[in-house]
Amino acid sequence: MAQASQAAAVAAPPKPNAAVTPSGSAAVHPRGIPPFQISPVKRGDRYLKFMIYGKHGNGKTTLAASSADVDEMADVLMIDCESGDLTIQDNARVIHTDRIMSVKVTDWKTIGRIFEYLSAHCVHRDAKTPEAVEKLKDFQSWLTGTPVEQIDRVYRFRTVILDSLSEAEQYNMTGLMGYTEEELMGEKTESDDVEVAGWGEFRKNKLMIEFLVRKFRSLPMNFICVCAESFVEDEIKRKTYMPALTGKLARTIQGPFDVVGHLSMGEKDASGNQQRLLRVKPDNRIDAKCRFSSFQLEGFQDPTMSKIMTAVGLLGARGS
Repeated sequence: MAQASQAAAVAAPPKPNAAVTPSGSAAVHPRGIPPFQISPVKRGDRYLKFMIYGKHGNGKTTLAASSADVDEMADVLMIDCESGDLTIQDNARVIHTDRIMSVKVTDWKTIGRIFEYLSAHCVHRDAKTPEAVEKLKDFQSWLTGTPVEQIDRVYRFRTVILDSLSEAEQYNMTGLMGYTEEELMGEKTESDDVEVAGWGEFRKNKLMIEFLVRKFRSLPMNFICVCAESFVEDEIKRKTYMPALTGKLARTIQGPFDVVGHLSMGEKDASGNQQRLLRVKPDNRIDAKCRFSSFQLEGFQDPTMSKIMTAVGLLGARGS
């Protein structure tokens, strides 16, 4: 009996391994599962990956939060590293603040846990089954402290805001240096000397920040990253502005984003009003970029997320 089974196994041709077509349907090929996938260039579901940087007080958080006023971008989760939610309260530039939830963050590890939550959240958000809704409610109850039976609105996040990456980097460097809150406040120090970050810490920080941005960029949702500004001067004191991050990170961090915009305030007009200007085309004064070939202008006057999403072609008729 055993010999017959062995003979049958030898005689039977090997089963080809299953593969997956670019459309996602099952396919079978005698060569097995391919090491990579070739697919046509197509639009599909697109989300905006956007960095805003500029001086404090120029309206970066307000611009990011205006995503709540775009139906296709709501709901919005704000990772609040510097109490930016205070800017949104009673702000005439953000109408649907009820579509925004925030997480107050004071350390680097929490940002990683938020990413893990959003990864799971997006799966249940898109499933559209009763079981998925129950999962969303369970997460929401756990993280908000609201009993499941009292949840009358289930949040489905399509935009995450990191406000700000400059502050998040400081949290990361603090952790890499091994400092605690008590030591930084001068309560439990064994020495008055403050250690200076070395090459190792800066290199690890650069890798960690870049990895974080790539992970958030991979989420099936809009990712808006707010950052302070810094500048370098040439030999004749001309300034070039860029995101306020350490070393080469200020330049390399721009790579994963579709749009990098510098937000500034214009001069006051006769009525005392100041227009905001978001520039997305680089020159010798600012770092900026826009990957959307359909958008050829220098930037936006008094920008909102609705204006930006419409201009780059990511909104339908509902964008206004």
